[in-house]
Amino acid sequence: MKPIYRSFLLRLWQAGTPEEPAWRASLEDTHTRQVVGFEDLKMLDEYLRLLTSTSAPSPETPDRD
Repeated sequence: MKPIYRSFLLRLWQAGTPEEPAWRASLEDTHTRQVVGFEDLKMLDEYLRLLTSTSAPSPETPDRD
């Protein structure tokens, strides 16, 4: 079985107020250019865990040779 390879550009920025800061994030797939946004780092973590819990790559994602 070939290894599964995914590549993303991660963007992080601080939002909210100085009293209640909140981190936001987005991931851009470097192959498809699809961007997924996250309201907090917990959502980003959950997305990455879901993405890596599957054994088969998505059709639009090439394997790394």
